[in-house]
Amino acid sequence: MPVQLAVQQMVTELIDSRVRVICDFSHSIQDMVASGRLSYGIIKLTVDTSEDLQSFGWASNQKVSFDELDKLPIVSAHNGCFVRHIIEYTLNDSGKRYYFSYLASHLQHQVAAIHAGFGIGLLSKDFISRTANLELLGKDEGFPMLPSYQYRLIGDADTHIKQKIEQPLKHFVASIRD
Repeated sequence: MPVQLAVQQMVTELIDSRVRVICDFSHSIQDMVASGRLSYGIIKLTVDTSEDLQSFGWASNQKVSFDELDKLPIVSAHNGCFVRHIIEYTLNDSGKRYYFSYLASHLQHQVAAIHAGFGIGLLSKDFISRTANLELLGKDEGFPMLPSYQYRLIGDADTHIKQKIEQPLKHFVASIRD
């Protein structure tokens, strides 16, 4: 929550107005911006090339081979989540059978489920490396490659507020790490 509060306080000070922070799926934020219900949004997108990429990794509480499991137990968020979409697309493309063994909207609950052994999850590689008792599973274990991603600022290019908040928000977006 500190990140969302920092954004809310920063933008409130810049525009001297009330700011509403909504944490939701990227596609929902895109819809709200497109319909005019939000002026700006920060979303997560997969990208092919960029100098500021972040990478996903498969996370588990122990090393495991992709091929040794007939059906992968997956820890993820509910349907509509950006990360869940990546999991489904990647595993369907690989032909690997899987099932959702634990679903939670909050990252801390997903991490707790991975630690407890409910299954394998998809997290940022930075997060996995900073978190005790999580193993990064990759090509050495036979797991499929995952796309890179970055956070993007979207919004109305024609508002008078844009001049005040666009650069600080872009700087903030560039600094986000899961």
